[in-house]
Amino acid sequence: MGRFAVQKVLTTKVLVALLVGSAAAQVSRDWMVCTGKLPAAQPDESVAACTAIIEAGTETPTNLAVAYCSRGVAHHARDRLDRALLDYQEAVRIAPQSPTSYLCRAYANLARGAFEEAIADFNEAIARQPQSSSAFIGRGRAHRAKGELARAIADYDEALRLDPNNAVIFLNRGAAMNYLQNYSRAIEDLDQAIRFNPSFSEAFVNRGLAYAHQQQHERAIADFSEAIRLDPRNAAAYHNRGVAYSKMAERARAKADLDQAKILTGR
Repeated sequence: MGRFAVQKVLTTKVLVALLVGSAAAQVSRDWMVCTGKLPAAQPDESVAACTAIIEAGTETPTNLAVAYCSRGVAHHARDRLDRALLDYQEAVRIAPQSPTSYLCRAYANLARGAFEEAIADFNEAIARQPQSSSAFIGRGRAHRAKGELARAIADYDEALRLDPNNAVIFLNRGAAMNYLQNYSRAIEDLDQAIRFNPSFSEAFVNRGLAYAHQQQHERAIADFSEAIRLDPRNAAAYHNRGVAYSKMAERARAKADLDQAKILTGR
């Protein structure tokens, strides 16, 4: 009954973290909301704040590019990828020397499956800011999406050299190790991701997958259950726990979880 589903690890969280410090000199409420220093209740609030900054016409090109990039992130969070990409492209046009502009556009290209374009943008960001772990994380994701796992892991290794306590990097490298079927190495990385961020639902799902592929279904179920506790809308956790229950012949529990995963995904 069913197959295990890989947990999606691409989110806009990396971009939000990147942008929080991008306009450090700005202290207005619009800037705080726009760049995520003052979290908005809804992405549309961020869109409105960034739009107010853009339309004021008083910012330097560098700060204006941050506003466009931040507005793109808010659109991205609403799955308005076409609108996000337009803002990211404008950020690159306004500030072509800014690594942040290329990073924003790179993540949009990654999200829409334009992996070669994403890699080109990540390369530009790295050329301008070689110490940016975010660019190596993103480029690693693009390489992984293309099936270039050795290149992906090399990028994650470099990202960890630059930022050794980053749970997101351990998550991504652990996911790549799952793809390589190196489950023991995956578990090591995901243990680290959880150590640095015990509330990381995605890390529990990916570690659960590694245990499941090792036929350690009880440990897998424990991890999927913890992922659900942390994020009750994590459809991958429900789906994978359902598959694990089916492997243990617990059909009622399996059906309940698989049904809930379908409700959450609409499929």
